[in-house]
Amino acid sequence: MTTQHGAHGHAAREAQRVRTAFTLIEVLVTIATIALLVGLLAGTIGGTRKLVWNTKCLAHLRELSTVTTLYATDYKCLPVWGTTGPVPMLGVPGSLWRCHADREKAAWTKGSSYAYLGSLYMGEGADFTRPHTLRPWMALRAYERNPTLPLMRDFMPWHGHRNTAFFNGAQGRWKE
Repeated sequence: MTTQHGAHGHAAREAQRVRTAFTLIEVLVTIATIALLVGLLAGTIGGTRKLVWNTKCLAHLRELSTVTTLYATDYKCLPVWGTTGPVPMLGVPGSLWRCHADREKAAWTKGSSYAYLGSLYMGEGADFTRPHTLRPWMALRAYERNPTLPLMRDFMPWHGHRNTAFFNGAQGRWKE
């Protein structure tokens, strides 16, 4: 009788060991589930990162438009500068001219992710190679008449679109 009971005890321990072990399929299903959850989480994090970059870009554009408006108030004209590169007379840090979503950092932007559009309103025939044709006070008058004229915008569609800032401090999407 002891032999049967001993064999039965051994069989019970063997059955318990089998029940607690994972099968290959269970392991693969668990790994696939974890991979799916990581993929979903990564997509959410990626979307959040893009939203944060867009928000930071809009904040930079707002600060740049505010500083430009203050400059215009002090000097009764807009800064005379081309459309690319930081506008040095505004005296803002270089980091403010960079959009976080700008991964190209191309040399042709001259250190800025944003285009300065004030020069577009300096009068008909305004030509930077002929400084006497530039009328920065005319640009200020154009913005005073219509403060929703774009003042700065993303140089390229870094966010899948271009952000823009207006003379009145508002921001939005650039309408192509």
